[in-house]
Amino acid sequence: RSGNFQGLLLCTSTGVLQEGKAGTDVAVAVAKTAAELDTQNAKATSEDDKLMIHQLIQQMPGGFEAMNIFVRDTICNALQASHQHYERTFAG
Repeated sequence: RSGNFQGLLLCTSTGVLQEGKAGTDVAVAVAKTAAELDTQNAKATSEDDKLMIHQLIQQMPGGFEAMNIFVRDTICNALQASHQHYERTFAG
């Protein structure tokens, strides 16, 4: 990661998940997707793009497994942030 990388934001039609702007139905769907995530099976609009992305991931330390862990961790962190937002909102 670059030194100025600030993370990934999970955006929905109602707003950013990390900011509690998505409904629980969206959060549950995101959690289910994360549990089954395999970046090696991801699709791209162009076969050339898919090959380029696969090559870049394979060049990374840990390859696809490391990328899967990174994406899953990012999603889990977003879900936790969303949960914390709801807790603060309805706590009092």
